[in-house]
Amino acid sequence: MHCGISIETDAEADRRSQLVQQVSDSLAGHLVGQDFGGGVRSLFIGFICERVVPGFESFAREVRSPQYERVQRVELIGGGFRDLQNTFTFDAKLDEDQYERFVGGTEQEALGVLVHALLESLVALDQMPEEVTDFDRDAFRSAVAAHLRSLEEGC
Repeated sequence: MHCGISIETDAEADRRSQLVQQVSDSLAGHLVGQDFGGGVRSLFIGFICERVVPGFESFAREVRSPQYERVQRVELIGGGFRDLQNTFTFDAKLDEDQYERFVGGTEQEALGVLVHALLESLVALDQMPEEVTDFDRDAFRSAVAAHLRSLEEGC
């Protein structure tokens, strides 16, 4: 299974993007080779981390509805395209308090906020279309939760 976390951040939270990338790489490495069923071959979590400035709420990124695509064409950084099969995508977004702790806290505190937000976002698995029958949501959720908690405890 292919899994990744993308980050949408403001300038202040950008200093934590390396942490998000490390967690994403670790999770991807942990899940590679695991089979939860062919219904989902790729899963991406969009991590939205931005301060909402009063008066500019209309510019804030909203959590997008979970999305399932049989074929998703992605553009590669080095050029060209790659087609991904059976892709499920959803978002995790920090609230104001989480944002403050993520940006202003220690590395350990930021990791805890990130792990908590990612674990909370897994409820999106329950919104997967009924047509996706060959995917063990519970096993996936357990594997991700166990790995994320081990990262938090090991830091």
